[in-house]
Amino acid sequence: MNTLKDIDGAKKRKVRLGRGAATGLGKTSGKGNNGQGQHSKGPRPGFEGGQTPIYRRMRKHGFTNTRFARRWSTVNLGKLQFWIDTGRIDPLKKITIRELITSGCAGKLRKKQVGVKLLGGGSVAALSHPLTVEVSQASTSAIAAIERAGGSVKLVYHDRVGLRSVLHPEKFVGKLPYLRPPRSYKNRKLRRPQVQPDQHVEWMEAHEKVMAQKAQKESQDKEPKEVEL
Repeated sequence: MNTLKDIDGAKKRKVRLGRGAATGLGKTSGKGNNGQGQHSKGPRPGFEGGQTPIYRRMRKHGFTNTRFARRWSTVNLGKLQFWIDTGRIDPLKKITIRELITSGCAGKLRKKQVGVKLLGGGSVAALSHPLTVEVSQASTSAIAAIERAGGSVKLVYHDRVGLRSVLHPEKFVGKLPYLRPPRSYKNRKLRRPQVQPDQHVEWMEAHEKVMAQKAQKESQDKEPKEVEL
């Protein structure tokens, strides 16, 4: 036992730099006198000595939709069922984006989020009530689960002003006689057209009335006028 030792070369001693010229690695510690190699840090990653680096010589590839991507606040069916069981959401009424956010089920919309998306996740075997849900987006599994329980899902599209009017209707009282419906929007994944929400029925009725009057006036203008002799 007293003759055991490490194999030759298994333990390498640390080389001490800058400890006198006699060591051969004193003064400049083996780095020389000039150039960037004498400093402790090397060049930044991607630096090629001053010439145009390869990431600038090559052209850009592909397409990114990060700036214009549509993002939603997600809600799983399991969480929605838990909110119903605890009495935070009334299943007998229509469940809209406003109910999901004000009850805390969907949480507060963050920056660049344009609505609420319903997902089919969560530990729920079957829904306890037939629900009438009105959201921005919904997965195919969530739509199938709600329809199996006898409910229905309506996909609605809100523009920026329309979404604000849904979440804060008190800020639009007395300012506008009605809100113009936003442009049509189609969910390419589900291949379902998203329609105008019907939270503000009085505004939609006022808009339809104005459009009907406009169409009637245009039809009267197109009618040939009788010329008196």
